Amino acid sequence: RISSVPQTINVGGQNITTQTSLLPIVSNDVTIRVVSGSIGDKVWYDLDGDGIQDANEGGIPGVPVTLTWYGPDNTLGGGDDLTWTTTTDSNGNYLFSEVPSGMFDVSITPPANLTQSYDYDGIGTSNISHLTLSEQYDSNGSLIDIQNNPDQDFGYHGDATVSGTVWEDINIDSNIDLNET
Repeated sequence: RISSVPQTINVGGQNITTQTSLLPIVSNDVTIRVVSGSIGDKVWYDLDGDGIQDANEGGIPGVPVTLTWYGPDNTLGGGDDLTWTTTTDSNGNYLFSEVPSGMFDVSITPPANLTQSYDYDGIGTSNISHLTLSEQYDSNGSLIDIQNNPDQDFGYHGDATVSGTVWEDINIDSNIDLNET
């Protein structure tokens, strides 16, 4: 049922009377679906330094990991960036969940005396991986999800070297004598 109510307003010192129609308000249930993505994976010790995670190469625990979202403008440093931090678990795994779509940097603070051997987008950007999480739509054009990226691995190998002289210590005196080579 529509009802009408007279209303008087003052415009430029002159009173004007109008009729305002009131429409009934109908409430309908609405479902709101919040979608988000995730980014993560592993920081591991690359024993042979080949950039491939082998079965015998375990994770590095306690490594600080920072995720930087470029913000809605997709421009790093554009004033709307957001940053999240975490630390790798006892198996070297990390995960950032409930993140929006857009451009991101994952950056690692590696332990001392380790050299990077792998990251997902190449080691040209030392200890940083750049990525984009895309929005996913159904056939009707409705947003249904945001991409998950569980592939942001970082591999590191040791910088240590071993040097010295190997000889046969014939007289077992721990000294290199002239006749010992």
